[in-house]
Amino acid sequence: MDIFCEEIVKKKKSPAEQAAVAAIWLVAWLLCVGLLYLGLQAPNFFMLLLLAAAGVAYGGFKLAARLNLEYEYSVTNGTLDIDVIVNRSSRRRLVSVELAEVDDFGPYDPARQRPEQFDSIVRAVANPAAQPPVMAARLRHPAKGRMLVVFQPGEKVLAAVQSALPRTLQTRR
Repeated sequence: MDIFCEEIVKKKKSPAEQAAVAAIWLVAWLLCVGLLYLGLQAPNFFMLLLLAAAGVAYGGFKLAARLNLEYEYSVTNGTLDIDVIVNRSSRRRLVSVELAEVDDFGPYDPARQRPEQFDSIVRAVANPAAQPPVMAARLRHPAKGRMLVVFQPGEKVLAAVQSALPRTLQTRR
């Protein structure tokens, strides 16, 4: 029997990310106004500076849009795939994990699962303060060594992950 389950969660922007977006737009606006002012001072270069201002506005839009993130969790026949989707236009695989090879699985506890214990950490958490709880899987990845995968699955994906885990880990939660 094939198992397939997926979920897409939108990452909530932190106050620092919101400030970064505001700063990007402020700098882009100031540069556009400055370029247009220069264009009025030097009429021979007005069209060139107008084109440069349009490029700055477009660049500001593209740069601010890179902070719109979504995570997709999918479980397919015992494999957990986590992708990051940037501005609903580009997708990149963060990790692909065979759930049968997971050493430990349960709620994420930063005090117990310290970063220095792992060679690589994948954080794919949409909103740490919201429900459902943040979960963590500890494993040995063939290419990345000791790895910690921190994610925030809904009930359906969590049930699919639980069913694919080794028997010793299925009862713990």
